[in-house]
Amino acid sequence: MIVQNLVRFLLTLAILSGVGIGLFDYLKNFDENECSMTWMYQAPKLLDVSMPIDGQNPFERYKLSLYCVGDGCVSAFNFKRGHIQSLVVPGNADSAMQVRSLASVTTDKSRYSKQHSSVRFHFFTISFNRELTGLYGPFVHVQTKYVQHAINHILMLFRKSINEPEKAPQSVLLIGNSLG
Repeated sequence: MIVQNLVRFLLTLAILSGVGIGLFDYLKNFDENECSMTWMYQAPKLLDVSMPIDGQNPFERYKLSLYCVGDGCVSAFNFKRGHIQSLVVPGNADSAMQVRSLASVTTDKSRYSKQHSSVRFHFFTISFNRELTGLYGPFVHVQTKYVQHAINHILMLFRKSINEPEKAPQSVLLIGNSLG
């Protein structure tokens, strides 16, 4: 009986010591967060991009948008030769505003860099209405078809706005986020 009580006492002491050391380590020994936050001086916007769909529209839940900030919204649809068009595809149940962090940093880098000041990115994004694609496979199939349609439409927008359509871009930079 005394041996059993001694074993219980020692086991309890060991567990409490482990918890105490863990708690001390958690509270005292932590690393500084080295992530730097991007700050927005002007509110970002997603401008709707209308896409004509022939026949029955299987994509009525989805929306293509163009990201812009502040004064850039006035000339957002001003596509020129040499501009880089990209499409950010959000992941499982994600928002189209996932584009903000990548687009804001890229825009600032190209705007304030002497070396890359002539580079202009156009960030398109898709709203999949926060569908749970990770949980239901048929959503992935329909979303894939919509992404293909969106890419073709983005290329068509560039062909229409550039005076020399044969020099228009032939591809879109595709960026997937999470399960996008």
